[in-house]
Amino acid sequence: MRGRGVGRGCVVALLLSAALTAQSTKPSPGWRTIAAGDGDGVHFSVNRSHRNVLCFVGDAIFCLVRRESRDVPSGPVGILMSTCDGGLTWQEATQIPVDQFELGAIAAGPEGTELHVVWNARGEDGYHSVYYQAFDAAKREWVGERERLAQGTNGNNQYLAENIAVTSDGTLIAMISAHRSPKAPWTFWCTGLRLKGPKDESWSKPYIASGNWTGVAPGLQLHEDRAYLSYRSNGPNDFGIYRRVFDWRERKWTVEQTRVDEREPDGVHASNTSTTLIDNSGRLYVLYAVGTPRAGSGGLRLAFAKDRDAKELARIEVADDAELEGGNHNYRHYSLARGPGDQVLVFFSKMSEDFTKLYVATYVAGRRVGKVREIGTGKANAFQIVNGVRGDGFVSTLLAVVAGAGDLQGYAMRWPVKFYWR
Repeated sequence: MRGRGVGRGCVVALLLSAALTAQSTKPSPGWRTIAAGDGDGVHFSVNRSHRNVLCFVGDAIFCLVRRESRDVPSGPVGILMSTCDGGLTWQEATQIPVDQFELGAIAAGPEGTELHVVWNARGEDGYHSVYYQAFDAAKREWVGERERLAQGTNGNNQYLAENIAVTSDGTLIAMISAHRSPKAPWTFWCTGLRLKGPKDESWSKPYIASGNWTGVAPGLQLHEDRAYLSYRSNGPNDFGIYRRVFDWRERKWTVEQTRVDEREPDGVHASNTSTTLIDNSGRLYVLYAVGTPRAGSGGLRLAFAKDRDAKELARIEVADDAELEGGNHNYRHYSLARGPGDQVLVFFSKMSEDFTKLYVATYVAGRRVGKVREIGTGKANAFQIVNGVRGDGFVSTLLAVVAGAGDLQGYAMRWPVKFYWR
């Protein structure tokens, strides 16, 4: 079961009901598709679960998707899809202005008109570099010139666009990770932030969260005056999930690298990918996967702290999934999303079920509310990628995006739609 690729399929918006009622295998009238493959070589997908690929600009919702087609020799294309009716219908707004698109993220600023996009793509030399450009959501056109934030030069010096966030004063925060970079400030697989304020003429120097082999698959959550990162690290004592906190006003790290997961009995330990969320009351959640070097004792864990900067964390068992392994694995089938009030929603599928079912669990103040619910079913690999909406200050009907194989649909919720910036 390990090492599967995502088959030909589509990207779907998951629109959940407030009651989160379990559904039958037949699609209900509430299911909605963002982008569907044609079953003949065209495949749509979103990337890893820790990147922001959904956001709101004015009265529109945007989703960044990746289109692959064997008939397009220039390689994968990044596409911004949009909806102005809450997710009922979707249209292509524009394409990312580069060939060989690989990964990316989007964010909206407080001005309510621009969409900020960061992505990595292969250049003519075949190596990954990171780019940024703004998009005017009202005029549906790109703004200014494309900016390169990190340049790949060879197979041992490449860069990935991990995420982007926009602060309340309009400062851009781009999170970038290196791939085998040979020299400072980017070294080996490290992760760093580059910032650009509203009055800045250029991007800042990189603020490196961790060096060497210590920044793999980073997650980012912006909350008030801080940026919260989680990532896989070879820490001082062990391989695991760690976190750091960055004050974007002062432009400095405020919390040193701190362990999130814990070494469990029988050699159970974390894999690479984690997702971070701060709820509306400032509580910290970090979702990650664990397992042994060989499948058999895997599962999902949720680290929780009552205060966003607390050093002590509680660890909660979310679900068992025997097929998961600890170590160097980039799983993408679980994510966090923000619900109404202080609700935090954990969306996930299971490798041991061939990613055929989608589940949700609701947590408030670190405690699960109600039962884990099955909210979707599909063919093998249907829910192999799950990406939740975690934007600070947003409450919406649109909570998650799922991608994989099969003709997937979305699911409708009923609480009032509110779009606002904290």
